[in-house]
Amino acid sequence: PEEDIKTENYNIYPEYGDIRPLPADSPVSDQNTISGYTANTNITVTVDTAEMANKVVDTGTASGANQVGGVDFQVKDDDTALNQARELAVADAKKKADDAARIAGFKLGKVINYAEGGGGGNPVPMMAMSAEGKARDSVATQIEPGTNEVVVTVSLSYEIR
Repeated sequence: PEEDIKTENYNIYPEYGDIRPLPADSPVSDQNTISGYTANTNITVTVDTAEMANKVVDTGTASGANQVGGVDFQVKDDDTALNQARELAVADAKKKADDAARIAGFKLGKVINYAEGGGGGNPVPMMAMSAEGKARDSVATQIEPGTNEVVVTVSLSYEIR
């Protein structure tokens, strides 16, 4: 859909040829001549599957794109994934605190502090490469999405009884 395609930037730069001599009585010195222009643009396309990402890359390069990069996979519903990770992290922290209290011989009171950190790296897609490390010609793109890991780290502080 059109709403999943976005132009991020668009630039046009002049390309200069050889210096053009001007007549001796010219009020300005010799000038470079513009021999052409170079244009580039970054387009972001959002898709839901690795198969569709492969098609986007193949279609782009078949249509003349000579640089492809920034393939990025993200969790579609990151709020749900973060909440699930948070629930697991809190349950794990509570169990560890209970175990430590039992082993050390004290009882836990109420939670008096909660701290959270987290994050999770996105998988790095791998493009098909030849043995020489160059992208293979005429081979369909095979981006491997790998897995995403959603990480939430919690620290619970308790009153001790």
